[in-house]
Amino acid sequence: MPVKSSNSDDWHPASEYSNWIDNLPFKVLFGQTLAYNDNLLLLPNGAIPPPGQKRGDAYSMTNVGLLSRFPLGAQAIFINGTYGISRYEHDTGLNSSNWDVNGGWDWVFTSRCSGTLVASDKQTQAPIEELTSFTANNIRTTAFNEKAKCAVSDNINVILNSGVSRANNSLDTLAVNDNKQRFVLGGIEYVIADLNVIGAQATFTNTDYFNRSPTATPGLATTLDQQSYAMYYRRILSAKLEVDGTLGVTRSTVSSPVQSTSSFSDPTYSVSVKWTATPKVIFQALLSQTVAPPQNIVADFERIRTESLSVSYLFSPRLTFAWALGLSDIKNPTVSGASSPILAMQKVFFSDLRAIYQVTPLINATGEYRYTDRKDETVSQRATSNLFMVGLTYQR
Repeated sequence: MPVKSSNSDDWHPASEYSNWIDNLPFKVLFGQTLAYNDNLLLLPNGAIPPPGQKRGDAYSMTNVGLLSRFPLGAQAIFINGTYGISRYEHDTGLNSSNWDVNGGWDWVFTSRCSGTLVASDKQTQAPIEELTSFTANNIRTTAFNEKAKCAVSDNINVILNSGVSRANNSLDTLAVNDNKQRFVLGGIEYVIADLNVIGAQATFTNTDYFNRSPTATPGLATTLDQQSYAMYYRRILSAKLEVDGTLGVTRSTVSSPVQSTSSFSDPTYSVSVKWTATPKVIFQALLSQTVAPPQNIVADFERIRTESLSVSYLFSPRLTFAWALGLSDIKNPTVSGASSPILAMQKVFFSDLRAIYQVTPLINATGEYRYTDRKDETVSQRATSNLFMVGLTYQR
């Protein structure tokens, strides 16, 4: 199956206006958001915030970016960068600066093989609702990844992906979650008429928690080894219905210098369905379960089960409404069986209503309301929040 070459004209957004900036070899991005959350850290209902801090606060988020792509025949080199700042009116300990810089090479070898090599460095703020203090935790991740796909026949592709990464937390209390990770993925897929894809893949991942020790963290694992095996199926059933599903199992082994090594297996899956009920109404449903290193809770790994349903309504060519409901079940266990006093086991429900208005072909305005309800099953506490946001984005 021949590999399609990239088209340098496809990646730049179309504009109805003629301007010198259209001839520049990069995209310009800008976004400004103003928000108010009446319970920033999802403090338990009735709980009083620490002295000098406010339960709710107003804040702003500003993002700028440049995305460049330089074609070299059928291949291309790309360099992208975005930078953002968050500033809070009262709870200034949550102020943060974040970025995402990446560059690489989209390569093609003969008519059958193509892939991507990419190096990246990014810093993101851990989700506010997972923090336990009024101090931001910024997670910096440096990574190198490669993806390759080769057609061995008209309908069969072989896939090989691999990568290395290092993640560091800015909060000293979460430095025990700092890790180095390596993974290799191999797979094979069968393509039918470009509309149906069925495949199988195996992924081997090693996570090294390099800041853990027998004396300082005796109940925590120092390594997490995972072997994941999965089958996936993607199909466009009709012009109105698409299905994308993955089903597999992940076997994990956690090792600690104090506790004995233990292994366990978990089913992993992801099923998404997109249904275009009418030209104006689109439904999407998602059900998934994953096992991965912990994000913002001190643990050996994180089990996440997620269920969500969304509907989009194209009210007019310029105005779209979207409503989403979701539920996540999150568990953060350790080798010793001991758990964090809070948030080790939690259920999070959300309802999100958004309106998107296209001011011009290059400018979008958004308004959003989000309700969150979290139950901390470790200590039987409930927390709710209401978030209001308005924003403006520009892309050229």
